Amino acid sequence: GNEESSTVWIPIVLFGKSAESASTHIRKGSQFACSGELSSSQYQDESGNTKTALSVIVSKFYWLGKKDKDDNGAQNPQIPPKEPNIDYENTNIESEETQVF
Repeated sequence: GNEESSTVWIPIVLFGKSAESASTHIRKGSQFACSGELSSSQYQDESGNTKTALSVIVSKFYWLGKKDKDDNGAQNPQIPPKEPNIDYENTNIESEETQVF
């Protein structure tokens, strides 16, 4: 049979210095990987239906590569700026500052 596949987007949650660095450096086309704890919460939508929202509380964060095309899909002839060398793995994530991406 034909299997249909779909993409599931799960928001990630970072704290402290990791959140600050990610909010500054992550942009459309950024390639990164993260790992952490899956978290779920329930809420009611406008119709009163109970829904479940998933997110990942990030504990490790890694840059994977650089964006090599511009937003129109054309090759970018310029050399992209070097990604910052930030050690997300050793960043203390216990902080009251939270940002969701």
